[in-house]
Amino acid sequence: MKAVILSRVSTKEQEEGHSISAQINRLRDYCKRKDLDIIREFTIVESSTRGERPDFYKMIDFIKDQKEKIALVCDKVDRLQRSFKEVPILEDLRRSGRLVLHFNVEGQILDENANSSQIMAYQMFVMMSENFTNCISDNVKRSFEKKLQDGTILGIAPIGYLNVKDVNDKSDVILDPDRAILVKRIFEEYATGLYSLKEIRKKTVEWGLRNKTKSKQYLQVSYIDKILKNPFYKGIMLYKNNHYPHKYPQLISKELFMQCENVRKSRTKVYSKGTKKEFIFKGLIRCKHCDCAISPEIKKGRYVYLRPNTKTGCNCKSINEKQALTVISSVLKSMVIPESILSEIKDTIKSSFEAKKDFNDASIKTLQKRYNEIQNKLNVLLEVRIEQSITKDEYDKKADELRSEQYNIRNKINSFAEADENFAVTLQYLLDLTSRSYSLFESSGNDDKRKIVKLVFSNLFLNGSKLEYDLNTPFNAMVNLGKNKKWGERGDSNPRISEPQSEALTTWRRPPQL
Repeated sequence: MKAVILSRVSTKEQEEGHSISAQINRLRDYCKRKDLDIIREFTIVESSTRGERPDFYKMIDFIKDQKEKIALVCDKVDRLQRSFKEVPILEDLRRSGRLVLHFNVEGQILDENANSSQIMAYQMFVMMSENFTNCISDNVKRSFEKKLQDGTILGIAPIGYLNVKDVNDKSDVILDPDRAILVKRIFEEYATGLYSLKEIRKKTVEWGLRNKTKSKQYLQVSYIDKILKNPFYKGIMLYKNNHYPHKYPQLISKELFMQCENVRKSRTKVYSKGTKKEFIFKGLIRCKHCDCAISPEIKKGRYVYLRPNTKTGCNCKSINEKQALTVISSVLKSMVIPESILSEIKDTIKSSFEAKKDFNDASIKTLQKRYNEIQNKLNVLLEVRIEQSITKDEYDKKADELRSEQYNIRNKINSFAEADENFAVTLQYLLDLTSRSYSLFESSGNDDKRKIVKLVFSNLFLNGSKLEYDLNTPFNAMVNLGKNKKWGERGDSNPRISEPQSEALTTWRRPPQL
């Protein structure tokens, strides 16, 4: 009888481990003993449970094309199949007298005259193979779930991180010393609302940021968009639409991630016509009456004019960029803090910082205790699920509740941990910027000038040919501060900011680096 032999492994690694060659040698010896004439050998590297099994069906088509009965010789039943989905095809060929199944290890031979005991034995072997696969799948799922609960990543960490081995040869994830700071800058720059994804991509090229694959290519716009949407950077792993806090270093704060999301959803994004040159006021000024964008353009090769893009017939007017710069410079010059007031502010910062640190330390200790309690509950819950004492839906519902509470606690801990530094650093930054804002603005390039304008001014409006503005808090309280007789006195034009816990100060976050 003519024969076709089948050798199969699930992965390329198994093939390289000589599993295929061992099967083939055994099957050739088997055919020699059974006096079978081998007309074709099929070597398949594919899963028997996932995908469409194209190579398997090529073999079936070859057998169907033969005009005589064919012996299909396999090392074991599980080399042919690990599920019942192929049974109807094989049974049709066997019952019609066109196929005889030979299984070397099990010692089974099934032709069209096979009895019920032989068929049952064959089906039992298939069932055992399928059960083995299901058990492996369950073990993998349990392992994945345990890793996720422990905050362990399942795959490759995103750019800005590196997968490494620790001293115990266990997998770990650390910040990439070459790329982490640059990935963080992507978030910081995009959060300003001043730049499109294409402009951010241009900046990454200037920074020399490349991906960590073998190609070492510059990042594409779509890849940068993917970075900005990835919650891993704020401490959260996303797996099958579920969120899991991870145990690795957090690259950015939750607040910075949300700022970028707001910009991405066009809540705070500035719109203006694209320009090849980086203009100071691009996308920052709007008409007070029709709300159209004011776009910069160059006339006579050197003069920059700010021109309205109105479509409503509004009587908007163009102004020279120098007129707008005069207004900005005038405001920045007025933000000067006298030495006597500056000294008083520093004393207030110091006393408030010490009191705030004691409170934060106590709060972190309480939150960490609750976090550990929830982790213990998650571990117990997983054990109960493994023992099948509760259903998967019951487990998922309770686990999601616990992970959600744990996620909120971790965010609070991170906020308290950052608060001590941010509180003092942010105030010092504001004092430094305010005291020398004009000189800093004059000495900066256009890109940094844009950041200063965005930081100090909440709105810029063109009213006819006059530039009007609103100032961000607390800069509105620092204009002409030196003219006040007493530091901290109340008034609409000069709100009191001497108390560090006041809204004017505590709502601030660390500004982007200039």
